[in-house]
Amino acid sequence: MTAQILDGRAVSVAILDRVRREVDEFAAEHGRVPALATVLVGDDPASRTYVRMKANRCAKAGIDSHRVELDAAITTGELVSRIRELSADPAVDGILLQHPVPDHIDERAAFEAIEPAKDVDGVTRASFAAMAFDEDGFRSATPGGIMALLDAYDIPLPGRHAVVVGRSPILGRPVGMLLLARDATVTYCHSRTAGLAERVAEADIVVAAAGRPRLIRGEWIRPGAVVVDAGYAGNTGDVEYEEAAERAAFITPVPGGVGPMTIATLLAQTVRAARAHQTRRSRGAVPVRGEAMTKARDNYLLDLAASRQGYALNRLCGSLKDEENRRRFLEDEAAYCDAYGLSAEQRKAILERDWTAMLELGGSIFYTFKLAMLDKKSMQYLGGVFTGMSAEEFAAAMRSGGRKFG
Repeated sequence: MTAQILDGRAVSVAILDRVRREVDEFAAEHGRVPALATVLVGDDPASRTYVRMKANRCAKAGIDSHRVELDAAITTGELVSRIRELSADPAVDGILLQHPVPDHIDERAAFEAIEPAKDVDGVTRASFAAMAFDEDGFRSATPGGIMALLDAYDIPLPGRHAVVVGRSPILGRPVGMLLLARDATVTYCHSRTAGLAERVAEADIVVAAAGRPRLIRGEWIRPGAVVVDAGYAGNTGDVEYEEAAERAAFITPVPGGVGPMTIATLLAQTVRAARAHQTRRSRGAVPVRGEAMTKARDNYLLDLAASRQGYALNRLCGSLKDEENRRRFLEDEAAYCDAYGLSAEQRKAILERDWTAMLELGGSIFYTFKLAMLDKKSMQYLGGVFTGMSAEEFAAAMRSGGRKFG
């Protein structure tokens, strides 16, 4: 048996042709083209090559590419601030932080500075949650590209056993979630899995995403299986290609398989982001803007909602009249500012403005956590203490999606 090639280059060309038509339509409707900001930290040659490739693809698709180059010595706090500026910039529809970043940078903190509505590379916790819950959102670009490639070749997924070898939060884990959402039975493995050969041999679909060249032996592949190799190191993937191709029914080459699909997915999602951005503008929704706005989203939606410190966001507003909770809330704010290296002036601005920022984001935050049902006493407390509004005025502002605070 000789495997059929899953040709990512050919499929990506078709996707990019569609993206180009969508960009032309968008430009005709709105008088501008979608804009993608690409952030590059340092001068790693491979990263520079990837960024250049993405810029070239943007140009061919008609997407405006903003390249932001930052010194390798930049601190996490400085990088977070720069990304937040892009999140607040109305001229930017999508943001890509080229990874990996230098070792001294907290990459997760940098990712989380990206506004989810602009996370076209699918790297934030919000995007992962959307994939895990099979909800609308941006897919991690490589997993999204893998799913598009499987669909292009009509690979059936329901009931198939998929073994994902790799556990990266932007590749292995999310691709497993996407396969599960399509009714595949998913097994996660990694380089330290005991009996890896046996697990791989059970798979109808193998997704190699461990970043370990030739980790998966060709002889492990079940005859007739589908092999998707997302590894790449010096034109070598995670799978022994020649040997696996003799046993598999379908296989991706390296290069030319998953890589082109990643870029195509990134650009397709940039157009989606631009359309959503334009829709929010036309409806008069309050855009995310400024450090305090983005900080409020990060802290409330991510830190407090998943907090192990004794309260969740959906109880916070009703309990801040309790002085102990209020003290803990302010302590958390101060700790967050310190962790991100913010200056005393920035910290003071955040502490003074965060409640205003939270209320400006009221529609999305309050409805997400069902806080629109706060009792009248809590509404009166919040309205009076933090906004000067009556309970009725505060509730009406929340129902309007927070726009009255803009």
